[in-house]
Amino acid sequence: MAKQTGIITLKGPVGRLSFYKTKDGYLAREKGGVEKSRIMNDPRFARTRENIREFTDNANASKLLRDALRPVISQIGDKRLNLRITQSMMQVLKSDLVNVRGDRRV
Repeated sequence: MAKQTGIITLKGPVGRLSFYKTKDGYLAREKGGVEKSRIMNDPRFARTRENIREFTDNANASKLLRDALRPVISQIGDKRLNLRITQSMMQVLKSDLVNVRGDRRV
């Protein structure tokens, strides 16, 4: 991972490079990865598509729970609460023994 040490601080994409800020300072990385069309159609990415379906269902269930608890959550002020709720909902999703992987529901 590239790290900027100079006086120029950039944010956003420039060509194939993306510049962004984290708690550790300004960082840069090169764009890469597999095209979306290949992930959605190639038989080698079947497990990836299962993970995408499960994560999507989990994210929707987590949002539903957060929306229901919003009056209580707003008083807590914990920045990592959303991450913990999503993690807990993923444990619930993985405990579904009835459906096969990729079709499990919270």
